[in-house]
Amino acid sequence: MTWKPELDELRAREQMAREMGGLDKVQRQHDGGRLTVRERIDQLVDQGSFHEVGAIAGKAEYDAAGKLSKLTPSNCVMGRASIDGRPVIVLGDDFTVRGGSADATIPMKPILAERMAQELRLPIIRIIEGSGGGGSVKTIETSGRSNLPGQLGISQFHYQYMADNLGIVPVVALGLGSVAGLGAARLAASHYSIMTKTTSALFVAGPPVVAGIGQNLSKQELGGWEVQCRAGAVDHAVETEEEAFQCARRFLSYLPSSIHSVPARAERTDPADRREAHLAGDEQPPVLGSGEALGFDPVDVAATGDRREPFADAGAADVGRLDAGEPERPELDLVVEALEHPVEVAEVERVEPRRDDRLVALGRLSWSGHWASGPDSTS
Repeated sequence: MTWKPELDELRAREQMAREMGGLDKVQRQHDGGRLTVRERIDQLVDQGSFHEVGAIAGKAEYDAAGKLSKLTPSNCVMGRASIDGRPVIVLGDDFTVRGGSADATIPMKPILAERMAQELRLPIIRIIEGSGGGGSVKTIETSGRSNLPGQLGISQFHYQYMADNLGIVPVVALGLGSVAGLGAARLAASHYSIMTKTTSALFVAGPPVVAGIGQNLSKQELGGWEVQCRAGAVDHAVETEEEAFQCARRFLSYLPSSIHSVPARAERTDPADRREAHLAGDEQPPVLGSGEALGFDPVDVAATGDRREPFADAGAADVGRLDAGEPERPELDLVVEALEHPVEVAEVERVEPRRDDRLVALGRLSWSGHWASGPDSTS
């Protein structure tokens, strides 16, 4: 009596799963200028840290002798990993299997990822390139029905976890291809969302559906980065997928793993006695006045907080447009560093043009860090 045949089948399933949708589908992904989901995860997380959960889940086929002949893996790849040494949960859509469609996946896999993030109190990163969930034409052809309303029971668990996680752990979403239907909701329901400028688009339904009502639009015209960043549906747009991974890692470096912990204390490189004259009031008028409502240029203020690397506004697709008086969004979410505490937030109530055509944000500047040199420190 031996378990070798069963163990061999498990190894064969794992190997087939790593082949994703097949060589032709992988090549098509690369020809479109996009990485596969497994390549994306490898570049996002620390090398060798990804531990996949549910790798062998999928639809298997056996020959007449009962031997495994084929496995179509689930188009959701998920598991645990580390980013800068900190544990995280990662899940991604595999576009090489049924176009990453949510209704073609095993629904408990993305649900488990969201549940793990909540119960383990870990940040979650969603790599999204897919669509649907309510039932595609293919689903209707093969099963004779759509998923909705019959799948409301399962869906409600998924979206309840997603909603709850926004109040418990950091949630990052990367839109790295065409994102439609329920995939669009997964991208928007995050603390920080990123899309690539040339290869991604976000919409409820794509150009063929819109063409049915007489509007012939390309993917970029319908839901490209300029449209979605201006509308506020997406926070940030970058040129490449590699830049998106860098932004995600940097964003998470500012935050604790959950509401049950505090941000990691980094080594101090900004002198505690550094003084910014235009913030402290040495210059007249000061950038930051006194009183309940303050008027200030948020980019100028935030840029003084971290001298180690250039300031990046998480809410602007192009900071240059802000300087030109053309805001991409009415609100700006600012994340800067001060002293050894990495998170500072400027709460902006509204943005108004200034006489020199720059923008002034009217709101409150709230410091979440601990002032090592007392409240008069301006570092």
